[in-house]
Amino acid sequence: MATLDTTASAPKQDRCTLVSQKANQHLLERLGEHPLLVPFVSLPALGPCKSQPNIHHSGDSYTTTNFDIHGVQPNASNPLGNPSYPGATSSDGPNYVDFLTRTYNQSYIQTYNLGYGGSTIDPTLVQSGFGPTVRSFTQQVNDEFLPNYVNNTDVPWNSSSTLFSVFFGINDVTNTLTVGDLSNDTLNYDLIKAYESLVNQVCPPFHTGLTMSSAPFMLTAS
Repeated sequence: MATLDTTASAPKQDRCTLVSQKANQHLLERLGEHPLLVPFVSLPALGPCKSQPNIHHSGDSYTTTNFDIHGVQPNASNPLGNPSYPGATSSDGPNYVDFLTRTYNQSYIQTYNLGYGGSTIDPTLVQSGFGPTVRSFTQQVNDEFLPNYVNNTDVPWNSSSTLFSVFFGINDVTNTLTVGDLSNDTLNYDLIKAYESLVNQVCPPFHTGLTMSSAPFMLTAS
């Protein structure tokens, strides 16, 4: 798995701007070169920032906490909003988003976790194996993030204080392999283009972005 760290030489006062425009362009180029294998971007802790640090996350069962956008929003008592910590996770305990919010940081962080178990990138390309009610990456962006959190004065975020993280791909790969498309280059290309388009909507080059690949299953115990 590739690691890209663009912040080592950044001025101290610019630590909130963790990924440069050039780094984001490189990230998207790598996406095109390696379909469905997304490089990890190594990021230091958010801060110091002038406004409240936030994380806006989209993902699948690896990172969902079963957050309800209509429920209690992230706050000092529960920085993940709802449900109670650590949420309803596929690991039956804290997952990556929980740890990033509550443990591995240097300051109080509020996280808006739109992740949903079973999600694919775009259901018109690859459908979830868990039914049509599963919220895909496309729906998480277009139906939840954009109408509810963009230009929302109740959510105190800006480009220098917010990390946009994305974790997708495993369900697209699994469901594609299930139907026998072991080397469907056309489908893979369409998935990456859909992924790229959605990433550009939530994380333009002047924002801070983090994309993660699926775990290397070939290294797990048999």
